Amino acid sequence: MKAFAASAIPLGLLLGQPVTYNQPYAEQPRVALQLSGLSMHCLVSVDEKRLAQVLANLLCIAATRAAGVVLCS
Repeated sequence: MKAFAASAIPLGLLLGQPVTYNQPYAEQPRVALQLSGLSMHCLVSVDEKRLAQVLANLLCIAATRAAGVVLCS
């Protein structure tokens, strides 16, 4: 069983990376992924790689089912 590698990361940065990385995937069905109202001052203690994988999966699902814009806020 793998150990969690938790560290304090700004929430805006944590959510911004998966949105940026998944934008090309979303553009195929003509969906825009957007961030709104996220603060770089809010820190969360998480395993960055694991949460990034979960967010990427959620964004891919949202992009295939959305019409227009997927807003992450």
